[in-house]
Amino acid sequence: MAIGEFRIEHNDLIHDIEYNYYGNRMATCSSDKRIKVYDWDEETDSWLLNDFWRAHDSSVLSICWCHPEYGQIIASCSLDRTVKIWVEQPNQIKNSGLRWMLAATLTESLASVHSISFGPEYLGLMLGAASSDGEVRIYSPNESINIQSWSVSSQIDAFAGGAKDSNGPMCISWCRSRFIPYQMMAVGCSKTKSIQVFCLVKNQWAFGFNVAKLSEEVTSVSWAPQMGRPYHIICCGSTDGIVRIYYVWIKYREPVSTESLFYRDINGEIKQRGMESFEEEEFDSEGFGVGFNNEEHKGGQSSDGNKGFNPPTSGNNVLGDGQETKISSQAVSVGNRANSGGSFGQQGLKSKSSLGNEVVNSGVNVDINVASSNTGSVKMSSYPIGYSSDDGVGGVQTILGTGFGESVRVELVAELDNHGKMPIRRVKWNATGSLFVSCGDDGTTKLWQKDLNDKWVCKGQIS
Repeated sequence: MAIGEFRIEHNDLIHDIEYNYYGNRMATCSSDKRIKVYDWDEETDSWLLNDFWRAHDSSVLSICWCHPEYGQIIASCSLDRTVKIWVEQPNQIKNSGLRWMLAATLTESLASVHSISFGPEYLGLMLGAASSDGEVRIYSPNESINIQSWSVSSQIDAFAGGAKDSNGPMCISWCRSRFIPYQMMAVGCSKTKSIQVFCLVKNQWAFGFNVAKLSEEVTSVSWAPQMGRPYHIICCGSTDGIVRIYYVWIKYREPVSTESLFYRDINGEIKQRGMESFEEEEFDSEGFGVGFNNEEHKGGQSSDGNKGFNPPTSGNNVLGDGQETKISSQAVSVGNRANSGGSFGQQGLKSKSSLGNEVVNSGVNVDINVASSNTGSVKMSSYPIGYSSDDGVGGVQTILGTGFGESVRVELVAELDNHGKMPIRRVKWNATGSLFVSCGDDGTTKLWQKDLNDKWVCKGQIS
């Protein structure tokens, strides 16, 4: 049953619809090059047009609202390779075409910009923009009081060698949890048909781990952080019409600050920092970071019954599809001081197969299972629908010698094929990760929620 409806009246295909933080304002963008903003009127229980204007020289592909802490700000991106920042002028008359002022135009992209998203508000005013040139650029104002001057504060190289418009779009989603040692972002790449996670460490983005490798292009990704759960949830849509849901368990090291007057010893007790050296406090005799219990890691078995990671010192790493990867003793040295303490070093960020390809996660029930410290045998249970192993990759992507500490476990929990095999254009979680929506080229928008049997089912549909 429709609670209310109104005609947006764009003159071409509508690419994106976004609500503001409170849900009382809505912005739309279209191939007619225009943006429209609507306000919810409580007296009439209807949406009223605030203003509309020509925003770009080509189709406007995505739009997003800034957190209200920084004011009424909208960002938009387009096929014209630009990102634009718009600021509301409350003193201007509504529907005059002057209500929203262009504050900045960002032109660093060398290809179409398909996905943009403001970062979590606790990071400050920060905007991520994913371009088809293979780069994710993070913009921020040069001065906090001046939003008319923006620059690239950091950049993510999604894949080596770059890309172009014909390689398809890219999509991004921030992890918005405050309770993580460093910021993370999921990046979906159409060229590599994969989902990767990158981490912001010491003001630089570094590759973290792979979530999935698909056989079709990734069109949308959405991250629901762990809120009352021991795992994150990442949802993605692709051109094969399947919505996939992944659970991601990450075991972090406890960061230790050299400026703190107190520290936590290996027994978990808080002590006052004295004259002892920082290096002696940060690592125990086994090379693990502060806060780790060595008993959990002996024999690759953790206290909760799950398999931990007991890295081999040398030899071949045998993957589930028969491929082998060479892992050097430097790469697997979890206690390597150059790569510990929450920073990413040069070693151990990625594993390479014998064909020179990056080792990626299969995405299904991935669990680190070291059969022997000499062989380092890694096993997987099965492959997801659409999994491609043509490039000779598979198995487990483990972060070695980084701030993640032990391991990352990714599990594919659902594959929802309810859009008639038509491409999925957008997936998005609610704030708590309890439900999400998906829309596809079949002309429907579906609402998904987990039932009592722990299965994701469609609870509603708009068509």
